[in-house]
Amino acid sequence: MACNITDGKGRPACPGETPGAYDTYFLFNRDQVASFVAGAGDIVEDITFDPGAGFHQVVGKKASVVARFELQDDDTGATNYTHEVDARDVDWSAEALAFGKSLDGANLGVLVHTKGGKFILYGYNDGMKKSVHNASTEAEELGHFYTFRETEVSEPPRIFLDTDEATTEAAILAKVVGS
Repeated sequence: MACNITDGKGRPACPGETPGAYDTYFLFNRDQVASFVAGAGDIVEDITFDPGAGFHQVVGKKASVVARFELQDDDTGATNYTHEVDARDVDWSAEALAFGKSLDGANLGVLVHTKGGKFILYGYNDGMKKSVHNASTEAEELGHFYTFRETEVSEPPRIFLDTDEATTEAAILAKVVGS
């Protein structure tokens, strides 16, 4: 048993958190972040961007945005989490192709809005990379599919929260520079 566990955790009130994520997610260039404004614990209250930089609002295919993290035990005692965000768009235009190509090699951050009212911040540590990009004309797979991934991270993703859900969303939307 770990010696640093001091409190238990109760079950959330019924009916519990709503699963899933909204179709809109927010990308940002991690190299254009001047600072993260820390809140209590593992909460980030705000992101200060370099002049002219901010969030890029992206609308994915309905029910295609999935955020997750996983701890991989490598038998060395190290804590290595992998953070991933998947999303699909339903666009096969030249603009969609150019957008996908623009993410090649970029050091990214991703904000995912859960249907439970949380904003999960990925890329806080070292930044995420576009690890998968494929496209298809098949009906159910139409458009571009992306996986953004950050590996060998020492902690789970952070929560992005400025007071409450509505205030947080308004703060994010005020910093949108592209969509």
